Amino acid sequence: MTYKEYNGWTNWDTWNSYNWLTESEAPYRVACRVTGPKQLREAFIDMFQLGHDDIDVDEVNWDELYESFND
Repeated sequence: MTYKEYNGWTNWDTWNSYNWLTESEAPYRVACRVTGPKQLREAFIDMFQLGHDDIDVDEVNWDELYESFND
């Protein structure tokens, strides 16, 4: 993966994924309940589908996102 920091996140894909996961209560609750980065990725794809808002799920730093919901 090639990272270019974006608004304090690893990259644009990670930042935008966080925005979608916190945009409403249902995705936020799911994100808070997952048990790891892999499960967060799977949940994101289930909720939003591949290619949602041009997010490349292979470029998302799922570890960083998971940590943001479980600090």
